[in-house]
Amino acid sequence: PTSQSSRHLRRALLCSPLNARPSTSSARMAENVLGALADLQEESKPEPKEGTNEAVSSVIKVETPNATSVLFCGSADFAAAAKGASGKAQQKKDGANGEEFRAPVIIASLNDKKVRYLSVGPSAGHIVALTGEGTYAWGLNGNGQLGLGAKGGYVHPGPVRAKLWDVDGDTPIAVAAGNRHTLVLYASGTILSCGAGERAQLGLGHKGAALNDQNKPQKVPIEAKVACIAAGHDYSLCADEGGALYSWGWSEYGKLGTGTDGSYNTRDSSIKITYTATDISKIPMEGKIIQVSAGKHHAACLTD
Repeated sequence: PTSQSSRHLRRALLCSPLNARPSTSSARMAENVLGALADLQEESKPEPKEGTNEAVSSVIKVETPNATSVLFCGSADFAAAAKGASGKAQQKKDGANGEEFRAPVIIASLNDKKVRYLSVGPSAGHIVALTGEGTYAWGLNGNGQLGLGAKGGYVHPGPVRAKLWDVDGDTPIAVAAGNRHTLVLYASGTILSCGAGERAQLGLGHKGAALNDQNKPQKVPIEAKVACIAAGHDYSLCADEGGALYSWGWSEYGKLGTGTDGSYNTRDSSIKITYTATDISKIPMEGKIIQVSAGKHHAACLTD
């Protein structure tokens, strides 16, 4: 078979009406086309090389009750611990493998909500959702990162209405979840933060009481109108509407982009090295920053 015939077969499949009821002959034709296409795909597969593994992908069909259903998969150990022994048994019954959901499950308590933004960070044990009915959060809360006004090892694994994120006359438009801290950006360009603060990741300062955990959202003191935010393991990023870049938090690995990793020897040892809790820094950059992105210990930004 030629590549041209392959294109013709694909076109025939794409142009077939999805809801039409096939006749016996058309069904047989479709079956033949599918078989031929499968043969073409099989023939076009490269020969596996010795010592290499082929990537495996699959499509999982999930029926959702509405267009904005929230799906979850992966590790759920933080949720299981909150449920206790009986909850853990129910979790397994619902389809989890131990403390993992290996296929997507629907967060049913949000089915009647219009979810417009969802965030979970690269090392976060919590999730925050912005809905038309307010902000919801769930997962780990040992440092107050859910913004509920209290902190504890766990909260209810299902979404909790986090009313302290509500601001009169303003609307939350984006969320960034770090390992143990949370940032929320509002339409006004204001950022609120809460959670762990010992590495200055909240943007509230880098000394003394400014490094305390915050279980209630606090305003990050940036004068400019912020356009985008990101949160890594223990640091934060943002860019204002003029395209200026800001970073704050733990300096290790040089991820703040300040030109240094902030390492220094501690007083009690000439060998032991630690890093610096860094206040908000405006990073000189060429071009206008239009997006910021934070990995666990590395950062990236996009310029216009």
